Amino acid sequence: MSLRDAISVVDPQTSRLRLRVQPGARRPGLELDPSRGLKLRVAAPAVEGAANAAVIEALAKELLRLPRSAVRLHSGDRSRDKVVEIDLPVDDLVERLTLLLNPTA
Repeated sequence: MSLRDAISVVDPQTSRLRLRVQPGARRPGLELDPSRGLKLRVAAPAVEGAANAAVIEALAKELLRLPRSAVRLHSGDRSRDKVVEIDLPVDDLVERLTLLLNPTA
């Protein structure tokens, strides 16, 4: 699965990102597994929405450098497989994620 496969268009200024979340991770981070897709590891446990909040915070502030309000959980609030809506055009999102996943590219 490629990075483009994990991203879809909502409208010209909004994208959806499908990802697998690993709560309670020792080393938070983002990785692309060719067989499984995009994976986000967060330190927060999957208890009372803590992992969901950590996903939003990690994507918005730490990874994409967007306001927290620009990233919303679209589906998967009780699942490891989530879809997140991001106020960013698809091409911009792909570019930012590509740089995060391949910093030397």
